[in-house]
Amino acid sequence: FSDQWNMTRIGAAGNGTSAWDISTGINNVVICILDTGCDLTHPDLQFSMSGVHLDDIKPDGSPISFPGTNSGHGTACAGIAAGTFNNGKGVAGLAGSCMIMPLAFKN
Repeated sequence: FSDQWNMTRIGAAGNGTSAWDISTGINNVVICILDTGCDLTHPDLQFSMSGVHLDDIKPDGSPISFPGTNSGHGTACAGIAAGTFNNGKGVAGLAGSCMIMPLAFKN
């Protein structure tokens, strides 16, 4: 958490009342990550269901790699949104108790 300046900046945590004091999300809320896909084996992320590759409508939502694309970007975005709390891995997400559904696309 000490390296996550963004969470302090937006008031997610820190001194006094913060967003995390009010809610960390709930596991029946699904956050859609519309990006280049997510690492489906990442220990810091909880997936509510398989995602979809939107370009060919194939199931899974795993990262798409093609020239000029950072295939890890979707995983990073998912971590900021819903990375699991207090597990000593990765980052703590803003709504770490929520689930994510990755939707991968390349266009």
